[in-house]
Amino acid sequence: MEVLTSILNFFDTVLWSSPLIYISIFVGLLYTVGLKGFQVRYLKQMVNSVFEKSADSESSTSFEAFALTVAARVGTGNIVGVATAIAAGGPGAVFWMWVMAILGAATSFAENTLAQVYKEKVDGMYRGGTSFFVKKGLGLGWFGTVFAFCSLLNCGILHTTQPNSIADAMYNAFGVPHWIVGVIMVIIAAIIISGGLKSIIRFTSKIVPIMCLLYLGVTLIVLGVNITKIPAVFALIFKSAFGKDAIFGGMVGSAIAYGIKRGVYSSEAGMGTTPQAAAIAGVSHPAKVGLTQALSVYVDTLLVCTATALMILLAGTYNVTDAAGSVLYEGISGVNAGVGFTQGALDSVIHGFGYPMIAVMLALFSFTTLVGCFNISESDLIYMFKGYSKSKMAQILFKVWFLIPIFIGCISSTEFAWLCADIGTGASCWVTLIAVIFLFPIVRKVWNDYEKQFKDGKDPIFRPDNCGIKNADLWNEIADEYEKKLK
Repeated sequence: MEVLTSILNFFDTVLWSSPLIYISIFVGLLYTVGLKGFQVRYLKQMVNSVFEKSADSESSTSFEAFALTVAARVGTGNIVGVATAIAAGGPGAVFWMWVMAILGAATSFAENTLAQVYKEKVDGMYRGGTSFFVKKGLGLGWFGTVFAFCSLLNCGILHTTQPNSIADAMYNAFGVPHWIVGVIMVIIAAIIISGGLKSIIRFTSKIVPIMCLLYLGVTLIVLGVNITKIPAVFALIFKSAFGKDAIFGGMVGSAIAYGIKRGVYSSEAGMGTTPQAAAIAGVSHPAKVGLTQALSVYVDTLLVCTATALMILLAGTYNVTDAAGSVLYEGISGVNAGVGFTQGALDSVIHGFGYPMIAVMLALFSFTTLVGCFNISESDLIYMFKGYSKSKMAQILFKVWFLIPIFIGCISSTEFAWLCADIGTGASCWVTLIAVIFLFPIVRKVWNDYEKQFKDGKDPIFRPDNCGIKNADLWNEIADEYEKKLK
């Protein structure tokens, strides 16, 4: 295991070297500046687009696609990822997660708008994603296959952090052995994914709003008890982010690196994984889905991640270690970086209930993420193997395969699980971000078309010919359906 961990550490270091951090920031800035800060100017339209109705009764609604992507985004990264970012980067990492959320909203708009532009209809359902827009938008089928492989690696093979975090939380709260949690998770996951995409959509659209509201409610309890400390905590975050804090001042580099890395992992902006879910929505214009996906980044990072960070920092239940291994702050002795920080924070306010409550919430968050991962993986397989959607045997075999890493994640160490996730995330990011840079002219055309119609008082309807966009013929049929409704 030590040899394997060393190999994974090497790939993690290569993939998450400085260039990836720089390119993540560059893409966010490119779309923020290029589209004139739309992610701030169009907040109202972001919310309205979530409730867009489909003209096609067989396709999924915008809300269902939104719920599916929030399910994929909101998971271990929001509870465990925030804790590990603070542990390795100090409180300042939280600020850089916020920065990445604003820039990431622009990146997410781009990748999900492209997924809508170049989607296809497979067995009565819309399917699409990064592989599809790389092939159709750039004309590089082989590059699309490279992404599909990286995405499959990330979501269909290395999906170990969610089960690992659930197993740790259940052990901390109830003393349940990790392997038993693994068996239970495999059984529940098997039941849900056996119903296919429609079953997954029904599950996520019901559970996601409930779990987010419950978690934010718990956070308000901690904030209420520690309300007088809130200004000091925000001051600590900002000072640490810019090297002005006496304890964490020397961790600026780590704060930026871990804030961005965990921000990307949590929000999935630029990873190319949410477009598979975004493509299923039936809307009148691709930009509408882009706007809802920008909003989902805000929900994920500015709401849920911030809630976790404030709980931990207000309660002081965190430890910080620098790159040399020296302990800079120890607020919760004997607890490794991870879910224990968040559980300790809530337990400091609601004694005896913090550990079990966070364990249950983490299980919900992580499980919905796993379900979202399955949908992403199937879209990758549909792209890579044209016969997959017709082969029942292939679908059964993949479902069985998908369950194996769930059990492995439950019995693995936290370090190993996160190494796997970082490698899969890094590989997906490289391919997606490169593609999104070259497809900037397409996204700008789509956005300009949407904005012009919106400012003219129209409900925007997309026709690719009006924008000079090729390989998006399905949209002519979609536009016809919406225009019939207007007559």
